[in-house]
Order: sequence, then structure tokens, then C-alpha cells
Amino acid sequence: MSMVWDDANARRGLIVRELVETERKYVQDLELLQRYASAVFQSNIIGQDVFGILFPNIDKLVNFQHNCLFKFESIAELPWVEQRWGQAFLEREEEFLEIYGPLCANYQSASDLVIDHAQSLAALNHIIIARSELPGFIIKPISRICKYPLLLDCLLKACNLDDYPYYEELKAGSDAHKRVTDKVNEIQRQTENEQTIKDLVSRVEDWKGHQVEDFGRLLLDDVFVVTKSDIDREYNVFLFEKMFLCCKEARNPDDAINKRAGRVRSSVLKKQSMQTKKKCPLLLKGRIFLRNVFRVESQNPHTNSSASSASNQYSQYPLSVWWKGDNGEEFLTL
Repeated sequence: MSMVWDDANARRGLIVRELVETERKYVQDLELLQRYASAVFQSNIIGQDVFGILFPNIDKLVNFQHNCLFKFESIAELPWVEQRWGQAFLEREEEFLEIYGPLCANYQSASDLVIDHAQSLAALNHIIIARSELPGFIIKPISRICKYPLLLDCLLKACNLDDYPYYEELKAGSDAHKRVTDKVNEIQRQTENEQTIKDLVSRVEDWKGHQVEDFGRLLLDDVFVVTKSDIDREYNVFLFEKMFLCCKEARNPDDAINKRAGRVRSSVLKKQSMQTKKKCPLLLKGRIFLRNVFRVESQNPHTNSSASSASNQYSQYPLSVWWKGDNGEEFLTL
């Protein structure tokens, strides 16, 4: 029994040490970013609006994480049965959300601005290299806030109700921080969707009388191969609450690709589309009012026993949609 306890105790010790040591490194990185932000502000090499997006709440973030580090170090010095890790995160749930919400909301805009202003920021490359290092510093807070629940879950697996009096509190702390990450992820998703809609409005050259504000919330945007009347075409697809849009990049109005190859390459095509999404105009090629959709089916492409092992590695399922159009019932697959 003692060997089992010693093994579990060793695992807990390793997890606690990782939590504290990575927290120290995180705080050191934040202090460097804070020093860099101060130098950027004093040198006046970018506008204050850009500065606010690149370094939101930087001083508040550093102070908060200093307090977290002090708390974590204090807890780690106690005997295991007195370490209340769950309480540390339960008490800070609202503060985490308050501080990290704006950081996550600004992340994509901040990443874009780093690229746009890399030449101006190069004057401070002796602190942080703008083009190669700054993007990594910008994402550190997001990476860190997502790391906490993983560490807490590891602690939960290394203990139980019988040997740890604060087990339920630890579980509650883990759940609390998962709520934080869920909320900041939702904030980030909503912010990105709002920017996607703004980009869409500016990129579509002719809306054919439609008003985007009438479509409801944006639920999904991606690049798909759409099959209609046995013809495959690559489209930028936007799914709103009330409308389904198919758009095509104006620079390639006649582009059509092979059906099988297109589906295999869809993830690559998505990355290529994201790189040019703010620059390339779009043509509105099709729209479906969701109130007119009367049937939707997801098909398993591997039901055919002759499917090759190579194709089986792609877990993409064609979606067939039927709707009542201007000329009767219509059908497409994507």
C-alpha cells in the first residue's frame, strides 16, 4: 500500500512542480512583454488604437498573474493534504474572465496588426523580434489559460476522495476554470464572426438586393466543394441563422475542380482562402433561405466496401440539402 501511495504522491509532486514552474516562466514572459509594450508606447512608433489592441490590459494581466504565482508557490509549500488548488481557481473565476476575455477577443486582430506593423516595430527588435517572436508572445495568455484545466485534471487523476480532503473542491475548481475557457472561447468566436461578416460585406461586389443584417447570426464559414447538377465548384460558404450563401472568388470565376481531389484538399483550400479572405472580392453565386429547406442528409462516403484505405483517412461526410427554389425543388451536396 505504501508503494502505491508513494507513486501517487510522486505523480502529484511532478504535476504541482510543473504548474508552479510553468507559472514562473509565464510570468517572466509577461514581464518581458510588459517591458516591450512600455518601450513601444514611449517610442510612439504605432498609434494608440493599435497599441490598445496589441497590449490590452497588459499591466492588469501582469499584476494578476503575479498574485497567482504567489498563491501557487504558497500552496505548493504546504503538505499535500493541505494544498487547496481548487479554492485558488474558484476564487479567481470572475477575475480570469474579466482579464482574459478582452485578450482572447483581440487575439486575431492583434496577430494581423503585428504583421501590418512589423516594420515599425522592428526598431525594438533588441527586446522582442516583431516578425518572429512577437506573435508567440501574443498567444501566450491564450495558451496559458487553456493549460490550467489540463493540469487540474491531472491532479484529479492523481488523487481521490479517500486520500485528499479537498478532492471535491479541486473538481469544482477545475470545472470553474473550464467555464472560463468556454466563455473566452465563445467571446473569441463571436469576435471573429463579427469580423468575418464585416469582411464579407466589403468583399461581395453585388448583394442582389439582400441585406446581411437580415440573415441572423453567422454560424459557420468555410470553403467547400459544392456539387449541383453533377458539376463540382469550389465555394466560400457562409451559413447564417436564416440564410445559406455560396460565394466565389472573383479572381477565379471559371475555377472548377475534380470532385474527389477537391474533397481531399478541402482543409488546404481553407487555409489558402483564409490567407486571402480580406483581399479577394467575392461574387454571390447562390443563396438559400433556410425556411425553404425541407430535407438535409449526411452521407457516409465509406459505406462502399471498395473505398480505398487512403480515402478512409479523411473523415469528411458529404451533406445533401434539398430546398424549394424559384423553379421548384432543388438539390446540392457539399
